[in-house]
Amino acid sequence: MSWEDALNDTLTAPSAKRRPTAPCLIPSSDVSNALSDPLLDLRDANGNPMTTNNNWGSASNAAAISSSGYAPPNSHEATILITLAPGNYTAILSGVNGTSGVGLVEVYAQ
Repeated sequence: MSWEDALNDTLTAPSAKRRPTAPCLIPSSDVSNALSDPLLDLRDANGNPMTTNNNWGSASNAAAISSSGYAPPNSHEATILITLAPGNYTAILSGVNGTSGVGLVEVYAQ
């Protein structure tokens, strides 16, 4: 799946910490065709890649994600914990190795 086909949502960030995440849908029996291995890509207002994640448990800031109170229950979920300057950003959710399925992106401000 190309990023054009992926979920593409523009985020407007005030001066706050943002945590785009792709929460766990895998074990949910209510979601058919859930994205089995989500990849989250964060881009700046010009479309330049800022950071990506596909397993928050192996992220360089996994301890901060865990202690934030917003960590997904499954460490294989995609989560980005980052402090952003005010502006526009795009979160792109896709599947690792081109997989497809249903996904969800949540953004929290602290």
